[in-house]
Amino acid sequence: PIKIVFISWNYTDFEKFHQDVGSAIDVINTTSPYYSEMFDIKYVDNSDNLGCLDPIGCFPTKYPQMAEIGYRIYPNSAAFVVISDLRPQTSAQGIAALGNNIAAIYSPTALINPDWFPKTVVHELLGHIVGQLYDRYVYTGRNPFTGEPYGKLLKGLRSNCTEKTNGENFWRQAGGESFA
Repeated sequence: PIKIVFISWNYTDFEKFHQDVGSAIDVINTTSPYYSEMFDIKYVDNSDNLGCLDPIGCFPTKYPQMAEIGYRIYPNSAAFVVISDLRPQTSAQGIAALGNNIAAIYSPTALINPDWFPKTVVHELLGHIVGQLYDRYVYTGRNPFTGEPYGKLLKGLRSNCTEKTNGENFWRQAGGESFA
């Protein structure tokens, strides 16, 4: 199995963190083509914030330290997911370092809309980290933060799904359509 380690960030209640990871596991186990026996899920109850309150905002400079927290306890891990329990400072729900096997997402209660959590887990963990896919934003509607209309594919982003129906469908189900 693929060992995935969930690491808490700014949680004061580790029981809540475990419940949030349980919600993520439910999503992982019900997302095709993945299945529950593929993954060995571990938890790290981390109380260190590495001098940064927003894991998404400081992700580019702090992700090696985030991964190190997991590697200390689970040295043979394949991927890490940091879940933050603080309200996002940006409109992003998550971020992943493609090729570095680590993602950071916000907890359901930290997000403006808790219904975004399952899609964020699928998008960042299964799409980027496990699937090694580039973003494929095929949005309809309007950006919930700015009210601006979305185009079919955001300019400047690489896409690996343009002519692949299965990839296109996966991204639509993984947050590739407007959350509004």
